Amino acid sequence: MNRMFSPSTDPGPAAMALPAPVRACVPLAGHAPRVSCGQAVTKGQLVAEALEPGLGDAHAPVAGKVDLVDKWNVCVVAQGEARAEPVDLAALEGGTLRAVLRSLGVDIAPLAVINTLVINGLNSEPGVTSAELLLRDFAPTLQAGLDLARRVMGASVCVLALRQGVAASLAGCDTRSVPAVYPQTLDPLVIKAVTGKENPEGVAALSVHELFCLGQVAETGLPCDRTVLTVGERNFLVVVGTPVSEVLAAAGLDARDGDRVVLDGLFRGFTARSLGQGVDKGVYGLSVVPAGAHAPVTDAPCMECGKCVRICPSRVDPGLLSGCAEFGLLKQAVDNYIDACMECGLCAYVCPTHRPVLQYIRLAKQQLREVAESV
Repeated sequence: MNRMFSPSTDPGPAAMALPAPVRACVPLAGHAPRVSCGQAVTKGQLVAEALEPGLGDAHAPVAGKVDLVDKWNVCVVAQGEARAEPVDLAALEGGTLRAVLRSLGVDIAPLAVINTLVINGLNSEPGVTSAELLLRDFAPTLQAGLDLARRVMGASVCVLALRQGVAASLAGCDTRSVPAVYPQTLDPLVIKAVTGKENPEGVAALSVHELFCLGQVAETGLPCDRTVLTVGERNFLVVVGTPVSEVLAAAGLDARDGDRVVLDGLFRGFTARSLGQGVDKGVYGLSVVPAGAHAPVTDAPCMECGKCVRICPSRVDPGLLSGCAEFGLLKQAVDNYIDACMECGLCAYVCPTHRPVLQYIRLAKQQLREVAESV
């Protein structure tokens, strides 16, 4: 087994619950703000409406007063305990239930109507243990999320995919051990390991982090407002909108000039814009990459060495796709199966010229979505 690509296995002690932030900043990617500076908001109140199909709306994680609205954030200074009225989900079904879940912040795009639901219970990337911690310590919330997911998706069969040696279960799910070597831990490859087929019809996967968010909504009738993420050797239960700086401080970490702070895992994650950026729902990891730890990313031309092609689990040509994105050749990107890319990040990891291969591919995918929505 390649130790470099082996996800961590020991989730360690229970997640440390951080207090609600004094000032919460809700990320606005894909959302349009619906509040203004100076406005008082209750906990759970809508603060931004989703612009993309399937994306959930955004809500205030604390009660208080809005003190910043820009293209990146809605920030709320905490004050008082007022909260929105919960929604009774019990009697809702079908399209009505999906619409209400979206209004409560749930990303409903993954909740397609299918026959078989695979719950991905593996830690998704090396250095992250939050998935197995959720299975160990938050089983009732995951079960509530699973029950709600099955109501929405109509799945008659459910399989919980686990790393070998993990003793976890969810009612109504069979369990299956699958390889725990990155990128075999990603949803499309977990589905293949469970079913023996690539992209089988009528099968979908949800991560335990998605179940955790859905479970919070099922238990409270309010928007999901917490996530569990791995920082260093520990896991933290964090209120959505908590600034990155506060999470790092709780973990005893410091980010200095030139360091990169990465949200999610190191292969697939996103660099935080600033230490004041708030943690979004579903973020599962946080890391500090010291300045100089890796060669700088460059826009050097692809040298066509083929390393990214040989390591790509989707069997596409990442170097070619990154070139299509670099020069705006979106049709050629589609013709070369950009949609098959599962964004594992191995291409960028092995690229000898340190091109931002994954970021180029993500840019092209975003531009294709914008073209599709404009038609």
